[in-house]
Amino acid sequence: MVEAKAKAPSKPSALLSETQRWTIVGLLSASITINLLHRQVLSVLASELRNQFHWTNAQYGYIAVAFNLGMMIGQIPAGQLMDRVGTRKGLLTIFSAWSVISLLHAFAGPGTAIDAIATPLIGWALPSMAAGLAGFILLRFLMGLAECGNYTAGIKALAGLFPAETRGRAGGVFNAGAQFGSVIAPPIVVFLAAHYGWRLAFVIPAVAAMIWIPFWAAGIINGVGHALGYRNYDVKDESRNILPIAIWLGGEELHNNHHADPHSAKFKAKWYEFDIGWLYIRLMQLVGLAKVRYARA
Repeated sequence: MVEAKAKAPSKPSALLSETQRWTIVGLLSASITINLLHRQVLSVLASELRNQFHWTNAQYGYIAVAFNLGMMIGQIPAGQLMDRVGTRKGLLTIFSAWSVISLLHAFAGPGTAIDAIATPLIGWALPSMAAGLAGFILLRFLMGLAECGNYTAGIKALAGLFPAETRGRAGGVFNAGAQFGSVIAPPIVVFLAAHYGWRLAFVIPAVAAMIWIPFWAAGIINGVGHALGYRNYDVKDESRNILPIAIWLGGEELHNNHHADPHSAKFKAKWYEFDIGWLYIRLMQLVGLAKVRYARA
């Protein structure tokens, strides 16, 4: 006689409440929305860039191939990264990387530093390239390497947050974020390109990414920002600055500066500190999307 034992349903971690788990799902869904938004910008701008830089359809195809090649090569390393450091740190790393790469697209094109760096790296494989093509090929390859881990991170996170019996709904919310990003990208990019030029169409998604990063990294940065680093101001709490990772966290790691003047949009206090959040604000001010008010001394 064979005795069969039913497997007890798996249970989510007791450390997180239902609200906390669904908040994480919302952040994961937002991450994949921004991922697809970043990914679609170049596709929406394809016609304008081909006309401006005189690329043929075949030459533009090299850019698409470079992105897919990066996605293919990066899949396994991205999975290993998530297994090694966990989804919280792993997703923060790749999200920060592709956001910076997306921003760099705004500074690519003929005669730019990016094109000068990319041309000797790619020229051996494609000796006859139109002006500005090499920089976009390099950036799209790197973007593919960085973006491919988003799905992996989402799947791994959901597996740890929800039991198998109820994981489908959470997976649906996560995947809906990808479709939402694809839907909103064309009108957003077309509007930005028509009113402010194609370069700003790459900058705005990077600003959106900056908004997401502190929410995902809040626990990490708050903990580190009260334990390590240096202090510019003698405030009542133990807040500290932990340079040089501002480009990843939108200036959020300049904790001591922020706590000294919590109402200021500018976190930078010393010449050597880099506040990318303030850079975004100034860029938006230049095109009329933001207004900076300076307080009286």
